Order: sequence, then C-alpha cells, then structure tokens
Amino acid sequence: MSRAKVNPELINWVREDAGLTVDQAAKKTGTSPERVRLWESGELNPTLRQLRLLAKAAGRPLAVFYLPEPPRRFQVLKDFRRVTGDPFVGASTELRLAIRGAVERREIALIWPKAGTTSKSRSCYPPR
Repeated sequence: MSRAKVNPELINWVREDAGLTVDQAAKKTGTSPERVRLWESGELNPTLRQLRLLAKAAGRPLAVFYLPEPPRRFQVLKDFRRVTGDPFVGASTELRLAIRGAVERREIALIWPKAGTTSKSRSCYPPR
C-alpha cells in the first residue's frame, strides 16, 4: 500500500484546528492513536485513504496536507465580555467548521465591491 508523503506539521495542524483529539482522529481514520502520533512525528506516513478520511473528518480539502507550511489561524476579534484565552478551547468540530465557513463568506462579501460591481449591478453571484 502506498504512503502519502506529507508534512507531519500539517497533519497535526489539521487535527488540532478541527478540535480533534488523537483518539478521535484515530477512530475517524480507522487506525490506532499510536499510528496517528507516528504520522504527526514524521516517523510514518499515512496512506492516501487514511489521509482522505482525516481530511473529511476535519472538514478540509485533501490538498491542505500538501501546503509548504500550516496556514496562519484566523484571529478572533477581542471581546472584553468574554473570558480570556483561546476561544476555541472546548469547541466542537462542527462549531469550528461553522465559524471557518462564516469567516470565508465574510471575506468573499468584502471583496465583491472591489471587484468592479456597482450598487445597481450587484447580485448574489460573484462577477465573471
């Protein structure tokens, strides 16, 4: 069985960014937690099938594992009405995916006016 040659840092980043523990990632990929730890340490590469399962569990495209380095994390705006610290601690994978989707839609909405549309020609579809 062929192994996918990926950056181990990205495996760790994808798992942590999705809020998955090593045990949860192992269960979703049908392998042992020890094997996931080996992937993240770079001692063993996952198979393409295992990588696809991890990508699906984390809500990421498979291509993210082939980036040169982990992307920077979205910084949540400071809100003085909250407890300090990481706002994602304890957040479910589904909540993390929803927040990431909302941020991506916001960024798209912010660039549409700069893409040459006018207030009269603006529609729900991006310009071609």
